[in-house]
Order: sequence, then structure tokens, then C-alpha cells
Amino acid sequence: MSVPKIPLAASQRRRLFLERILPGITFLLGVVGATLLWQQAERATFASGWIEPIAAEIRANTAGRITQLHVNPWQQVEEGALVATIAPLTPEERESQVAVLRAELRWIEVSQEPLLVADRVRGDAVRTYLDLLRARVDCAETRGRVEDAAEEVRRCEPLHKAGILSEDTWSEAQRKLTTLREVLSAQESFFRTVPSPDFSSDVERVASLEAALALQLARVRALEESLAPRQVLAPCSGQVVALLRRGGEYVLAGECLVQLQVGESASATAYLRPSALSQRPAIGDRWTVRLRDARRGPGQLATVTAVGHGFSALPAVLRTPALPATTPELGLPVALQLDNPGAYPPGAVIEVDLP
Repeated sequence: MSVPKIPLAASQRRRLFLERILPGITFLLGVVGATLLWQQAERATFASGWIEPIAAEIRANTAGRITQLHVNPWQQVEEGALVATIAPLTPEERESQVAVLRAELRWIEVSQEPLLVADRVRGDAVRTYLDLLRARVDCAETRGRVEDAAEEVRRCEPLHKAGILSEDTWSEAQRKLTTLREVLSAQESFFRTVPSPDFSSDVERVASLEAALALQLARVRALEESLAPRQVLAPCSGQVVALLRRGGEYVLAGECLVQLQVGESASATAYLRPSALSQRPAIGDRWTVRLRDARRGPGQLATVTAVGHGFSALPAVLRTPALPATTPELGLPVALQLDNPGAYPPGAVIEVDLP
């Protein structure tokens, strides 16, 4: 005769679950979590690194003020493309040089006044020549002012489109540029209509006056050359990855303006952690590398080309995320040469499967 089962209350069933079953489930979950953490730690013992980018720097060819940058971040540029325009002289330097030239031209006219009065033909020729030199100085100054006004319009245009700049200020900047361009056009037409006088036969006997006029002509040409904007061209084709300077900033000759990413990289740098350093790598070893986010995907073969002499701190991008930032992580730097240069993009983080 079977004994009937005594039904258990719900509270007692809950108590039995908490005392007998839940500890086992918790233990199993702990084992699974520990296994996953151990696998993560095991993966961290691999040599990790990144694909070295091939970078090119575009530097300023003269000291001055950047009037305009003609490239944007991540833009693809071709060899010989215009990258930047640099004004060699500041407005203050331009005004000072113009003032010096005007004073020197006036000094020549005053110092040679007795000679010019005595010989009317020679005097008229010299005065006409001095007037032409003054006109060239004025034209060079106006050309510099046109560049300044054009830069001001370029600076105000995005502010006006964003509604930050008032309509009156924007119209005034455009009106100023238009007026200066009209003045420059009138001054340049003056040189086309009035030829330079040929008074060599009249002045060749007066050596001091001839030398002074030749000196002033050379200085006017130097001023015109110094006011001409300098163009910075791309030395090679590539993609813009960094703009180190902006329009309106002053730079020195040789200062880096733009960085380019050039071509496909075939080299990588890996850091071998001490826990994975069972033996020192040797030049010529063959390793398998793969992207960090594709550990189970197909890898690429690489050859060890150089091995560091000691451990160094890992870059931030290669550090283990679970570790505090204050905990140092060291690795032995190893240079790798990829068999397939275009397999991974430059700057990609990779991990290395050690043999």
C-alpha cells in the first residue's frame, strides 16, 4: 500500500530552491564567467600592435600669414594640387616698406632738384620715372590690401551663412573688396597705357642719379615680389588626415601645415607582453596577424624585421581595457613586414598569433 505524498507549501519550495538549487546555478555561472575572463586574459597575452601609416607632411615654403587653406580633413588630393596660400608680409610690414619707399623716392626728387631744374629735359624724364615708381608702389600696396579684403570676405562668409554676422557687416566687407579691386584695375591699366620713359641717354652722364633710380627700381620690384602670395603645393597624392594650421595663422618657414596619408602600408609594430615571452623573437620569424575585431577570421602572414632591445610602455590604444590607467603595461616592440600590404587599413589595431 503506497503512502500518499504530502504536498509542500510554496514557501518551503522556495526555501529549498534557494538552499539547494540556486547555489549550484551560481557556481556554474561563476565558472562560465571565470572561463570567459580567462580567455580574455589569454588573448591579452598575444602580441598586439597596429599597422604603421605612411605619412607625408606638407610644410610652409615661407614665413607669413596663411590667407587660405584649400583642403579639408579626409579630402583626397593629387600631386601638385594647391594646398595653402601664404602672404609673406603682414599688413604692418607692408605699410612700413611702402612708407620707406615713398620717402626714398621723395628724397631723390628733393636731393636732385638743382640738377633737374638746370636740365629741363632730363628733369621731366626723371620726374616722370619717379611718378611711375610711385604708381608701382601704390599698385603693390593696393594688391596687398585686396588680398586682405578677400581674406576678410572668406572669413565672414561662413559666419554670415550661420546667422552670426549681420547683413550690414557682410555687405560692407563685400563692398570694400569690390572697391579695392576697381582701384587696382585702374592702377594696373595706368601701366598699360603709359610706358616707362627711356632717358638713358640723358641720365647716363649723371652716375649718382642713375644708381639711385636703379636702386629704387630694384626695391620696388622686391616689394612687388614680397607681396605676391606664395602657393604651397602637395608633393604627392594622398588623403588629408590632419590640418595642423588654420587660415589667418602665422607660420614659420618649414612649419608643418597638413599631414597626408600616402598609399598602403606594409609594415606594422607589435608589442609582445612579458607573459607571452617564452623566448625572444628572432628576425625572420613568421607570425600570423589579424584585426583585433576579427580574431577568428583569416589572418595574414608577416615577417619579423626588427626586435627591440627592451620593454617599453604600451600605447593607450593597445592597453587592456579592464586595467586601470595607472597600472603600467609593458611590451617588447617588434617590427613586422606584411606579405600583403593592402590587407589592412593604415592605423588598424591588430593582434598576433605567436607560433
